[in-house]
Amino acid sequence: MKPTLFFITLTLLVTSAAFADNWYDRIKMSGDFYYRHELIDARERDTLDNVSDYQRNRHVIKAGLDIEGQVTPSTTIHFRLASGQPKPPSNAQTLDEGFSTKSLYLDLVYFYTEPGSIPKLTLTGGKIRNPFYRIGVSELIWDSDINPEGLAASYTIDYTDVSTRLVAAGLWVEEQARGDDSYLAALQGMIKYHPDETGNYALAGASFYNYVNTKSYGPFFDTKNGYGNTLDENGHYQYSFELVELFGEGVYNLMGEPLTLFGHYVVNTDPDSANEGWLAGVRYGKLKTPGTFSVRYMYRRLESDAVIGIFTDWAFRHGGTDAKGHEIGFDFRFAPNTTLALTYFDVKYDLDNPLDFRKLQAQVNFQF
Repeated sequence: MKPTLFFITLTLLVTSAAFADNWYDRIKMSGDFYYRHELIDARERDTLDNVSDYQRNRHVIKAGLDIEGQVTPSTTIHFRLASGQPKPPSNAQTLDEGFSTKSLYLDLVYFYTEPGSIPKLTLTGGKIRNPFYRIGVSELIWDSDINPEGLAASYTIDYTDVSTRLVAAGLWVEEQARGDDSYLAALQGMIKYHPDETGNYALAGASFYNYVNTKSYGPFFDTKNGYGNTLDENGHYQYSFELVELFGEGVYNLMGEPLTLFGHYVVNTDPDSANEGWLAGVRYGKLKTPGTFSVRYMYRRLESDAVIGIFTDWAFRHGGTDAKGHEIGFDFRFAPNTTLALTYFDVKYDLDNPLDFRKLQAQVNFQF
């Protein structure tokens, strides 16, 4: 599968029509930055009977610079440098270590092409933006900072008041110098009904994520930490991860602002227990001009082996599965390209013997 998908993509790129222009007319740049203050109040367990409280007062920054280059009328290259750390779910950088310099990483580099011979087909390859739709910006399966690596294709069909979208991806997770590689083969389909010009719509979809070569393999990235996933006596994943995802979202224009209701469910079909996750939420408002706002509420429950622990929402319980709880958020645009965001998490983790985890985040976001 992997060689075939690669050569099809390469052929489409090579046969795209070239065009001539000044190089600086084909380059676009943009960027973002936030400053965040976090207050954490939680309990942690050293052993089953030894539980202690801890508090943390943390200042965090995150910055990114995006560059887009036009190769042909149908093909672009995207490149992003970002602050942070090599761990997959986080580009945030804690302010500490005696005014030390901070790290900069290659966060994105990929091609994006729309072959003219097949309208509404797009292809991307490299270290890419997440190609899968996330209802209500849900992070039940994917943290928003996760940028997977490999090849993805999407195909859209539009009708009068209905549109459909299909996404297929082959993503390479761990390459082994000796032995079989771990990779993700994924397929997602969804349908959207949008009957009028008010912005109202209803959307439903399903996905299948098959992580090939996970059971009896070491945890991804951090080989000593399963981030909530069950490990065997050798410190390897005890189960395979073959995920079925169902999701739905509806938007209704209420007093000139969108009211969004959304639901999300995932099950890992290999384990017999502790293998499900779900999320339900509501959002009202949309950030547009200065003075606009958005509020949201979400509740989720994510069992130990429902998803890959290191890829799920990092902020919710500071990484990993085996948790349930509330998220409340408020965003306010007080100037062009400048937003204040407040988020509060009230979480129980280690569901067999629950511990408290509470976090308040206040941050200012800038875009240019």
